[in-house]
Amino acid sequence: MFMEKSKVFIVEDDPFYREMVVNELSKDKSLVLESFDNGTDFKNNLYKNPDVVLMDYGLEDSDGLALLREIKGLNPNIEVIFLSAQEKLQVAINSLKYGAFDYITKNDAALSRLLPTINRIFTIKNALLTQKQFKRFKIGAIVFFAVLISLLAAIEVVKPELL
Repeated sequence: MFMEKSKVFIVEDDPFYREMVVNELSKDKSLVLESFDNGTDFKNNLYKNPDVVLMDYGLEDSDGLALLREIKGLNPNIEVIFLSAQEKLQVAINSLKYGAFDYITKNDAALSRLLPTINRIFTIKNALLTQKQFKRFKIGAIVFFAVLISLLAAIEVVKPELL
């Protein structure tokens, strides 16, 4: 589904649920998965720069919102998806407000939403990258033609008979 290998970290302290998430995401062979059972081990591995972090909001050793802020402070390009049993609307709103890409409540449909949500992240990132590349091309073309016009003007001044 994705063009290149993408690194996804899974941070879930419930071993059974963590394994279910890993099994679901393993369906997409373009994802490189790494899972952690606590926030401390996860933070110690952030240097590996995952593309996406799928994280339980209510970890035993860490506050989800604090971890989100720390992730975004280190690298704002890492997308965070919360997967949590916390059903309070204000928690979801705060998560999105501080930079989470999505907040998925653990229910019967949660696992089936994971791959489409990750796919949406990469679709958006690819579109932004394409847009950025187009802007660079456009700027490059403008600079090229400006230089070309300047050169032609300089040639006309120095050697009008060459034109």
